[in-house]
Amino acid sequence: MKELKKEFWKYMMFAVMGMIGLSGTILVDTFFVSHRLGPDGLAALNIAIAIFGLMNGLAMMIGIGGASRYTILKSQEHHHKANQTFTLSFAMALGMGILFLLTGLYGSSWLAQCLGANQDILSLCTTYLKTILMFAPCFLLNHLFMSFIRNDGSPQLSMCMMIVGSLTNMILDYLFMYPFHMGLLGAALATGLAPTMSVIIAMIYILLKRNQFHFTKISFHLSQMKAIIEPGLSNFINGLSSGIVLVVFNLLILKFAGNIGVAAYGIVANLALIVLAIFTGVSQGIQPLLSRAFGQGQDQDIQYLYQQGRYVVFIIGLCV
Repeated sequence: MKELKKEFWKYMMFAVMGMIGLSGTILVDTFFVSHRLGPDGLAALNIAIAIFGLMNGLAMMIGIGGASRYTILKSQEHHHKANQTFTLSFAMALGMGILFLLTGLYGSSWLAQCLGANQDILSLCTTYLKTILMFAPCFLLNHLFMSFIRNDGSPQLSMCMMIVGSLTNMILDYLFMYPFHMGLLGAALATGLAPTMSVIIAMIYILLKRNQFHFTKISFHLSQMKAIIEPGLSNFINGLSSGIVLVVFNLLILKFAGNIGVAAYGIVANLALIVLAIFTGVSQGIQPLLSRAFGQGQDQDIQYLYQQGRYVVFIIGLCV
């Protein structure tokens, strides 16, 4: 039990730090956009980032769901099926990423209007959405690789991927928006290149053959896809619900307080995302250990991890 406790704190702390770094990506955008473009730019950003709720929900559904299934199969010595789970998860994430990319190319203006952008900020919002969605495959694959690498026994690398992405976004935000004067396009490019850097790190990890998961031949069966989706379905619902709440609030605030009201709400909402990221980090940190214990039938370990996780989030909640 002592070794399990050590693993719990190791995985949980790395996951929390990584999620704080990941959530900082939007917060950094908020900071630079508010100073550089004022209320209209910040309102456009806050309306556009509602799409992140859906995109992140899908990404975590496939990433965490697939990684959970992978760890269970691996702990049961079903290595070929575990590799099939990784390959199918990769294909699903890439396919959904391409769908988002096509939506950005051909429907970003329509999407901006659906999310609530008025004529004053429609062009800004459309530019941000189109640029961000061009990087959608990288966003989804980034979540996938982070989840599988964490479940592969490398929580440090998973954390480093998130922090490197956040630092990349911070540096490029400044360069694109100040010396290069690229406006909201620069902010979107910086945000899109952040997960691209993380994916590059993951590919280097795979090319160096440090990973235990591998690509293999697969066939697309609904039962296999269902087995991947089910463990991560709650993550999708959380992401989707947060996106819906953001859209509803934006629409109501636009009606009663205009773009300045949306800009003000955007600051509060982004601060709230950091708090939520901490709770998400706790759950993501203990997930590999829970999946392993479940696969091995270690009920006592499952109960211990669950209780420890409850205590941690309760204490964090009180502090917040």
